[in-house]
Amino acid sequence: MEQSKEYHINNSTVKIIFGNILDSQAEVIVNSSGSKMTMGGGLTRAIREVGGEVIREDAQTKLPVNVGDAVVTTAGRLRQKYVFHYITIRVMTTQTLQMVFRRMTYISISSDIPLINASICCKQWS
Repeated sequence: MEQSKEYHINNSTVKIIFGNILDSQAEVIVNSSGSKMTMGGGLTRAIREVGGEVIREDAQTKLPVNVGDAVVTTAGRLRQKYVFHYITIRVMTTQTLQMVFRRMTYISISSDIPLINASICCKQWS
């Protein structure tokens, strides 16, 4: 038995169906992706593994992308026609991560709040 919930908003009805998105009969599935479109984890990985590398290859041709963008790709071997990848994460470079950790370490040391272990950061990024 299908589990679903309907919401009525003005003259529209939105139906949310609970289950495996890859089993959906919809023409399009939507997922969140990082800005590098690697499709390496979570739902994006499952989509790539079932639908094939052609999805990632198609996504890579759309780079560069920014947070807030929507990228439309083929659905490969999936039963759907398209995958809409909504970019929700900006993938950070190693240099950006180093800067973030240094700032977090400084805040942690200067405020005497143990947000992060300074010795681990220093060892990791030295």
